[in-house]
Amino acid sequence: MKLEISFNTLKSNARPMARPGHRPLSLDTSLPPLPEREAPPARKPGKPLEVDLPDVGPIDWDDFEHIRGKGDLLEKQGQQVMLYMRGHYTPKFHQALFDGINGNRIHVAYCQKLEEMKRAGKLDSEYFFSQSLEGQFLIVDRITREQGMAALKVCKLCLRKLNYEGYLTPGRGTGKIFDEFTFQGFFEKYSSFFPFHPAIDDDKQVPERPSYTKDWPEVSRKLREQHHYTCSQCRVSLNAHRHLLHVHHVNAVKNDNRKENLRVLCIDCHSKQPNHQRMFVHHDDRKLIASLRRQQEMPISQSWVDVFRFADPGVHGLLHHLQHNRTTVPEVGLDIQDSQQMVVATLELAWPRRKIGVAIDETDVSAAEALGWQVLTVEQALNSSRSF
Repeated sequence: MKLEISFNTLKSNARPMARPGHRPLSLDTSLPPLPEREAPPARKPGKPLEVDLPDVGPIDWDDFEHIRGKGDLLEKQGQQVMLYMRGHYTPKFHQALFDGINGNRIHVAYCQKLEEMKRAGKLDSEYFFSQSLEGQFLIVDRITREQGMAALKVCKLCLRKLNYEGYLTPGRGTGKIFDEFTFQGFFEKYSSFFPFHPAIDDDKQVPERPSYTKDWPEVSRKLREQHHYTCSQCRVSLNAHRHLLHVHHVNAVKNDNRKENLRVLCIDCHSKQPNHQRMFVHHDDRKLIASLRRQQEMPISQSWVDVFRFADPGVHGLLHHLQHNRTTVPEVGLDIQDSQQMVVATLELAWPRRKIGVAIDETDVSAAEALGWQVLTVEQALNSSRSF
């Protein structure tokens, strides 16, 4: 028996609830195509993925729940950020404009102070995000609402939290580390911890800096070719990964192409040269170079000097901690292979005999642990009493 199904009663009841201008849906109606979803930006080989992150104002509780990133650094939308309080009461406001040391501190890590402010419920109304790498921050007079730019200083509790440059290590000189701190250098040091990096306009940041000569691409290519695409410092061969080999200007003057002023360096060694605080290196590139060094049987990790030289700069705070505690010298950039001899993880630091390691990425942690390794993140290793 054929069933007759009618929706007339349902339609008549629903019609009074329709919004003005509503047109009944018909299965014969031709609908416009769905807009294509914008694809995420792709990273160019050998270059970090730069994304503009606008100043979005004060943080809210949703921001705070996700702000604690890898290594106890501060993160928003996959980028490294800083937090600070813009509001200053009148006397302190003018003092901060005169000298930033008199103003509120800039937080670069999830430190004790931020934890206290969270418990007090003040984070969502007092703190603002910033990526001001040049070190100038907008501040506001709480009474008069006057605004100005101040060269605020980094929070010392954050330096302690990260053991930045060995801040907690006796003899390292906390005053010197604080005085010489730059936000550009800080962001460069921890670039491996973030998938995206702030877009930087070098000409805007340093307008007096000379630019490259017109023939620079050819000068660079010829010099790298003469060196057989080998880093002159660590000696890693990058013939199969030529985009990771750079030519460095020793005196930082880009248009000075004298032979004695040029050095062929891998991207890892290049980023560790003086005056390269705006050079962000993607973690995948550092891991690849570390892996190539081991594949080419380079003599690395023979001493703490070697470890500091070859390790990711983002683990230097941990290295100072381990060295001070007389830990056995670790191996750098150890690839972990599965039963099929496939590399499934790369450990920043490793003690193979004990199957203990330290990794930046959670994926490396879980993959190595699945093969019987004990793996800590950088923040876990810094806060751990475990013997390595």
